[in-house]
Amino acid sequence: MLNIYIGKDVIKIVKGVGNKKKITINKSVIAPLPDARFSFEEGEIQLVQEKLTEMLDNEKIKDNQVTFVVDNTSIIMREMDIPMSKDDEVEKMIRVQMEQILPSIDEYVLDYQIISEENNEENSFYKMMIVAYKKHYIDMYKDLAKNFKWTIKYIDITPNCVSKLISLYDQELGVAPYILLDIEDSHINLYLFQEGQRLLLRTINVGGSLSDNPEDIENSFKLNDIVNNVSRIIQYQSSRSTVERVAKIYLTGNITDVLTIQKNMMSSFHLDVDILPNVDTIKADETFDLRKFSNMLGALVRV
Repeated sequence: MLNIYIGKDVIKIVKGVGNKKKITINKSVIAPLPDARFSFEEGEIQLVQEKLTEMLDNEKIKDNQVTFVVDNTSIIMREMDIPMSKDDEVEKMIRVQMEQILPSIDEYVLDYQIISEENNEENSFYKMMIVAYKKHYIDMYKDLAKNFKWTIKYIDITPNCVSKLISLYDQELGVAPYILLDIEDSHINLYLFQEGQRLLLRTINVGGSLSDNPEDIENSFKLNDIVNNVSRIIQYQSSRSTVERVAKIYLTGNITDVLTIQKNMMSSFHLDVDILPNVDTIKADETFDLRKFSNMLGALVRV
């Protein structure tokens, strides 16, 4: 199956298969394309289509099934507590809540994921992640798939893909809470995980690569933003538990200089900082760079 991500200035393709236990990657390719996502979402799919054709032809990649991965900056995400009820009642309550955020709600497709089931003395409720995505954008993916004669298996979002990727690590990343810092071309996602479960997501609306140039003012601002947000996540976890503190920080995504970030994070928080490691449950050749594709690989993980 093809797995395709159209980012702000980049397109990524992975051909592979997966389930809840492992992913096997047969081919992977990444190519720059300025303003790719903006053009695509505005209905100008020709540029993206031409770049995809070039990438697929050059790498001799063919398939008739596709999954698309969408940035969480292109969608609206909200965590909500919804009282436990039948599915149709839950959907009605979600719609009522989202109507307060989206007056033009009929222009959006709503989806949700149950993060956890919570019970206390007063009531029982679902802690849910609600996603709203413009129908117009979905139509663009449908048109693109139609032009390539692909069948769309599903459209996934980057936070969900990252969570499913992390589920493949089992105990490889330890049992203590840890932060995953994912640097993308238009934003930075900071995740708090523990034993494969995502506890928190925070998005910083700055992106691009992080370099080792000490005179790069923009780079310094990015690092300061990261430090401030990591600090908030550490404080959040400390407020949840006085015992299970954040033990480590992992890095992935568009990082051109790992040592600079490692030194910055280690000096700020006195925590170990490492690149997100490869794991035996992700099968690929030795040239595959997990960091470049970690935000989309989880789309291949289906139960």
